[in-house]
Amino acid sequence: MSHQEDLTAYIAAFVAELSKTGVKDVVISPGSRSTPMALVMAEHPDLRIHIQVDERSASFFALGIAKATRKPVALLCTSGTAAANYYPAVIEASISRIPLIVLTADRPHELRDVGAPQAIDQIHLYGKNVKWFVEMAPPEKTEEMIRYARTVCGRAAATASSYPQGPVHLNFPFREPLIPIMDENMFELPERVGGYVEIETGRLSLSDQTFASISEDIASYTKGVIVCGQLDNSEFTDEVIALADKLKFPIIADPLSQLRSGEHDGQHIIDAYDAFLRNEEAKAALKPDVIIRFGAMPISKALTIFIKENRTARQFVVDSGAGWREPTMSASEMLYCDEALFCKKSARLQEQQASLTICKNGSPSMNLPKNS
Repeated sequence: MSHQEDLTAYIAAFVAELSKTGVKDVVISPGSRSTPMALVMAEHPDLRIHIQVDERSASFFALGIAKATRKPVALLCTSGTAAANYYPAVIEASISRIPLIVLTADRPHELRDVGAPQAIDQIHLYGKNVKWFVEMAPPEKTEEMIRYARTVCGRAAATASSYPQGPVHLNFPFREPLIPIMDENMFELPERVGGYVEIETGRLSLSDQTFASISEDIASYTKGVIVCGQLDNSEFTDEVIALADKLKFPIIADPLSQLRSGEHDGQHIIDAYDAFLRNEEAKAALKPDVIIRFGAMPISKALTIFIKENRTARQFVVDSGAGWREPTMSASEMLYCDEALFCKKSARLQEQQASLTICKNGSPSMNLPKNS
């Protein structure tokens, strides 16, 4: 069996699996060593190929697609400093929790650390900024290695997509010749339908008992604030608006929260907080008993100071990624739960508690909104 047959079968299996995982968009920065992967990807009927010559531009272009679609995007480049130019976007993807599958071509092992052109150390190139790194095995057309290529691909897509979402890095060593044997049947896979590894990801949640306890605690406070930072969750906006309506709490909305515009009427949204939180009288008037926080820490320094100054308030930080987005050291509880789900269940429990209060007392125990 020739080297080119090994190369073609191995890469075709990987690319076919990439499509089966749900990846639709591939951004390619053209280069010599990545030629076999690029050519095979271009032949796949279900992949949208975007060519961006400049690697830095390409990486942020891919980042934008992934952020808009909330689905992993594959990013391909050749060996050497081309891969290094992806670094800023990889860091951004890591911090912003955006799914990227970074594919870097590399020199084979015998051409590393011997002065070969366009050869740098690409092992763990992006350090802790990726969720997972794999140095791929050299291409072979054996049943075991085809299964290996597909399994790694499935795991990479699942890792990038699972919460917290983020980038993964696969490094492919390719030997010359780099031209694959193009065949219209190269994407035909064995009888098994779907991927070799079927991975289901779900949303983090809390137990019903914990939800009930937290809901009861929140209901005991009459003066609260909801703080929303950057958060890419299509369901979150409607659910947090509904929760704010039930609680009669204002929402301090960061520019990246996606709450400052939309179909809602905006009556709960505070967007000019950076200005009035610098005013002592305004801060005193807003002083909360409880703060519920979602998403990344907002960029406003005035808001950061406000949160620190209210450490005596009960502060809940809700995070679907089970991370630690808490630079103020003011949180009372870290709640690892999907943000939209938390709002939905909490709003429902608040409504139930209000109904019980009406039944017992004849009137609702809540602050009614004032007419503006």
